[in-house]
Amino acid sequence: MSMRLSDLIKPYDFKLHANERTRDIRNILKREAGDVIDLIGENYKFNGLETNRPLNSGFLFGYQAQIKELDYLYKKTTRESEEKND
Repeated sequence: MSMRLSDLIKPYDFKLHANERTRDIRNILKREAGDVIDLIGENYKFNGLETNRPLNSGFLFGYQAQIKELDYLYKKTTRESEEKND
């Protein structure tokens, strides 16, 4: 189901990204989708031992949740490396 929804959204995403005036709207929508994933994650307690496993196809927008986690880890390591360099 999530792959199907992702495939349906892609043309709109590309269209918003192609136009410079609508690029901000695209970024806002991506951020909002990430916020929804965070709220879903809080309800399912994904940090627990029994639920801390890779997202499966039954999870709505699991791809966005994984991207958000990778982005968080990247920013965290970048911040730590900058603090070491100071």
